Amino acid sequence: MYVYHIDRKNILHLGDELKLSPLQDYFSITDSNDQYLSPFTSGLSTHGIKYFAENFKSILSSDDLNSYDIELFFEFIRQLHFPNKLSRFQSIFTVQEIAQLEKWGQLKVGNYQIVKLKVEHNNYSTHDASFLNRSTLVNKNNPGYFKFSPGSYLDNAFNYWNGSMSSDPKVELLIKPPVKVVEIL
Repeated sequence: MYVYHIDRKNILHLGDELKLSPLQDYFSITDSNDQYLSPFTSGLSTHGIKYFAENFKSILSSDDLNSYDIELFFEFIRQLHFPNKLSRFQSIFTVQEIAQLEKWGQLKVGNYQIVKLKVEHNNYSTHDASFLNRSTLVNKNNPGYFKFSPGSYLDNAFNYWNGSMSSDPKVELLIKPPVKVVEIL
């Protein structure tokens, strides 16, 4: 299967193989941290490293903190209720059709490259990334107002992990590495 990936750091090259990084590269495995590291014994993706393993020395913006909150909350819900689903911390994020990249706003800002990846296994799942938030837009005509409730946050997480699609889905495939870069677009 071939899929498409946004290389946000512009670091991928033709022929590169994307793999999971060993936990030992980021953690000293002890009995005290084994309880939260045990789901990731096969390693972490670059996304997992960013949201789960990096220690930041600078102050994070509120947008960054929001992203960390969402990623950790969604992972917690996955582990509790969808343990057989592939973790976002062990995934490469892709789309199946290149036209699906239009939904991803970062294509309009920045200098990212699109890479075509070859996947030689069936360890992937399809999700709607529009659920990756903790609030609901109250009025589409006034985009500055959101509604937050723990229930809507939980609904979003459950909808994401059970594969539901919204009325305007932002489809993403979570693919477990390894995958290989076969073309730079």
